[in-house]
Amino acid sequence: MTRPRGTNIHLKRGFPPLPRTGRSPAADYRAGFTLIELLVVIAIIAILASMLLPTLSRSKAKAISIRCCSNLRQMGVAFVMYADDNNQRLPDLYTKWWTGNDVAPGGLWWWETLSASRYVTSQAISNNVWRCPAVRDKDISIVFGARWEGYGPVESTVIRYGFNMSAAAPLHSRKLQEIRRPTQIWMMGDTGVPYNPNNVPYSGYMTEIVTFPPDPVTHDWKNFTPPKQPGCRHDLRANIVMVDGHYESWAHRDLQADKNDVFGYNDLFLQ
Repeated sequence: MTRPRGTNIHLKRGFPPLPRTGRSPAADYRAGFTLIELLVVIAIIAILASMLLPTLSRSKAKAISIRCCSNLRQMGVAFVMYADDNNQRLPDLYTKWWTGNDVAPGGLWWWETLSASRYVTSQAISNNVWRCPAVRDKDISIVFGARWEGYGPVESTVIRYGFNMSAAAPLHSRKLQEIRRPTQIWMMGDTGVPYNPNNVPYSGYMTEIVTFPPDPVTHDWKNFTPPKQPGCRHDLRANIVMVDGHYESWAHRDLQADKNDVFGYNDLFLQ
């Protein structure tokens, strides 16, 4: 019998119509991902992430270190501005003296001197140039009533008490023109007290207002109580601004060795 013209044989015989794509349902099913293929894609993504995360972490650490150096640069400028206005004399560590057990009352600490004279943002304002961005809240110490956030000068060589044990013995910090090697001497930098003095610099640091020079014999700070020292918070390095105003990043081993006499122990001052 002749089939009427235009009649779909599939409909006439009870077959479902072909999909409009021209492919059978089985072909459409085969176009999806298999479980193995999905697992391979996930594994590739995991490998790429493991490669990128360390790079991102290093980039973040570098950005924090750059912010720290910017803060220190401003602090160094404040020291120099103060000296320019005070016959080239840098601010005293404390304007009175150490009695042997405590400071003589009524004096100003170096940060109070700079804050009161408005050479820099007040130290009482938290989370500004006084704070190293690598310092965590739990690292912050209260030192002589100040909430300390990470930076300090070297005590005893450049920055000193106003008097030596009594008002009868003036001492004071050094004058800029007295310093022989301003490009190599620490003005301000990351300072702290290690959480574990036997695991420095890996244990991390609480904050401190100064650093001492390392012991020239033992090349560490264990003989000091507390062991005030550079705080190597940036990939085990400490940032420093030198007397001339430029900043550098130093490894812990070089600070221990007092490389270039950075703490000013020896060939520091003009006679």
